Amino acid sequence: MNTRLNLMLSLTALLLVSGCSQNSGTGRKETSVADKNRPSVQIIKPDNQAISFSASDSMDLSSDESSVEEKKPVQADIPVLEIETVLIKAGSFQMGSLESNLYRKPDETRHEVILTKDFTMSKYEITNAQYVAFLNACGIGPDGRGNNKTEYRGRVLIVDCTTKDHLWGVRWDSSNLQWVSMTGYENYPVVYVTWYGAKAYADWIGGSLPTEAQWEYACRAGTITDYYFGNNWEELDPHAWYFRDAEIIYTTHKVGTKEANPWGLHDMYGNVAEWCQDLYAPFSPEMVTDPTGPRKGNERVLRGGSWGTRALNCRSASRSHSIPSNGYDIAGFRVVFTP
Repeated sequence: MNTRLNLMLSLTALLLVSGCSQNSGTGRKETSVADKNRPSVQIIKPDNQAISFSASDSMDLSSDESSVEEKKPVQADIPVLEIETVLIKAGSFQMGSLESNLYRKPDETRHEVILTKDFTMSKYEITNAQYVAFLNACGIGPDGRGNNKTEYRGRVLIVDCTTKDHLWGVRWDSSNLQWVSMTGYENYPVVYVTWYGAKAYADWIGGSLPTEAQWEYACRAGTITDYYFGNNWEELDPHAWYFRDAEIIYTTHKVGTKEANPWGLHDMYGNVAEWCQDLYAPFSPEMVTDPTGPRKGNERVLRGGSWGTRALNCRSASRSHSIPSNGYDIAGFRVVFTP
C-alpha cells in the first residue's frame, strides 16, 4: 500500500515541455519536447516506472486570508518535477465522524463508503515548479486564464502572487513572457490556484482531482481515529504545518518536510488545503459505493486544513468548501490516477 520512491531530478537530463499538441490517434493532447536545457514532467508510478502525461481532448471551451510577514529566500531550489505516486488499494471505510466526537461538525455524518477501484495518489501536493510547467506548456498568459489549449477557457486558473499579500507562489515574468516560481519556492505547494486551475492541471497530466471519498480514505490510511496517528491534536506537530500560536509567523513550507501518513502520503494535514473533485453538501448516513459527490451545488470541497488552520480543523473528517473561482494563499491540490 505504501510505496516510497526517492527519485531526484537530474540536472543533466532536464527537458522542457513547450506546448500542448493534439494527438488524433489517442484523442488526447500530448506535450512536445523542445529545449533540452529545461525540465519536463514525469509521473513516477509506484512500480518505479515513468509514464508520459497528456491532457483530455474532450473539453468544453467556452479574496484572501489574514496577512502575515513572509520569508524571502533568495537562493533558487532545484525544481523536482516528477510526480511521485503512492498506490492506494480498493477497500471500504467509515467516512466522516461520530456524533460523540467533541469537535465534529454537522456536515460530517459518519457513513460507510466502498471504493471498488485501486488508484494512485501524488505523494506530495503539487508544487509551484510543477504547476509552472503546465502554465508554460499550454501558453497561459499573464491573466492566468484558461485558453483553447486547456480546460475552462476564460476561467481564472491561477493568480500572480505578486498581486496578492504573500509571495509564496508563481508569477508572470514579463521579461521572458512566461510563468516562473518565486525564487526559493520552487518545491513549495502551489497557491492562489482556483478549483478550475487545479482541475485543468489534473486533466492535462492525465489524472483527476481526488474525489472527497478517495481523499479521506487515503488520509485515514486504515485508521478510524480523529487523526491517522490517534485522537490527541497535541501530537500533530510532527505531521503538519498548521496554525498554533498567533505570535508565530506562518507560511507554506516545502512539500514532504513533515512525516508521512502510514500509506506514505505527505502533508495530508496542513501546509495547504486541497481541492477535491466534489461539489459540497452535508453527508447523509447511507452507505455509498464510489461516491463522486452531489450533482448540484455552488461550492467545491477542500480538505486537510492548512498553515493557517488550527489543529482541530486538520482532522481526517474535517471539511471545508469554497466557490471554485476563488484562489487562496492557503489552498492547493494533489492529483490521482486510476487504471
